Amino acid sequence: MEPSLIRLMLCFKKEAHL
Repeated sequence: MEPSLIRLMLCFKKEAHL
């Protein structure tokens, strides 16, 4: 997986968790 994709997923998960 590309780092950009992982970063996007992390951001999305963080926002969803909030």
